[in-house]
Amino acid sequence: MALIELKNVWKGFGNQEVLRGINLTVQEKETIIILGGSGQGKSTILRLILGLDKPDEGEIIIAGTNITPLNEEELVPVRKTMGMVFQESSLFDSLTVYDNISYRMKEEGKFTEEEIFEKTRHLLQVVDLQEEDAVKFPAELSGGMKRRVGIARGMAGEHQIILYDEPTAGLDPITASHIAELIIRLRDVESVTSILVTQDLISSYQMVTHCAHKTSSGIVVKPNTNHPCANKTKLVILKDGKILVEGDWQTLLNSTDSYVQEFLSSLKILSTR
Repeated sequence: MALIELKNVWKGFGNQEVLRGINLTVQEKETIIILGGSGQGKSTILRLILGLDKPDEGEIIIAGTNITPLNEEELVPVRKTMGMVFQESSLFDSLTVYDNISYRMKEEGKFTEEEIFEKTRHLLQVVDLQEEDAVKFPAELSGGMKRRVGIARGMAGEHQIILYDEPTAGLDPITASHIAELIIRLRDVESVTSILVTQDLISSYQMVTHCAHKTSSGIVVKPNTNHPCANKTKLVILKDGKILVEGDWQTLLNSTDSYVQEFLSSLKILSTR
């Protein structure tokens, strides 16, 4: 089932057309990675899906509902189906890790304190944080830990969809790899549906070539392109507000578009061909 659909979406700001006729479908339990340089419209797509901006033309459909004509009040229940992971984590500095993660659940008022405690403890485990980390403040956390808290907060509640805005930006390669592994685990073990916008081709390659497996000793993430989970992730490259190519990793490698080839070779990934 399609959870997100963009149908012939156009969006401009002033005299600049940012998106030009975008058509994109995200199926349930699927991950879409939107790649492209700065200013190509990646984050604008997330804002449109959240209803923070309206398209100039076209439709945005979330779980069967066309959100394009909805007002702020009507958008509230739609937004509750989505979690957002911001580029810089955007944590509340004055709140502990526990309070940051549980904030939305408390605001929604749908859960008891006991339920919030259990759900928050589970989310800490999901993102590989310890219970003692729950009482720390953001200033006491490393960049990678902040990003993990941001992901846990994005998952808090009853979301069908998680949106990631540059989740590995500004992180060292090892930490970025760990965040990519976490996203893989959420895809394969938690069956999360997600859209991820990024310029990080290394982490994107990791996400389309690795799968998470439950074993007797825990969850293991390893390369496995023949497993069905490898088909749960699709790559999209944007340029000048248009989708140049869409598909799996091999589709990108086989593209004859000069921008796609330049984008790939700039990070020296073609050596894996």
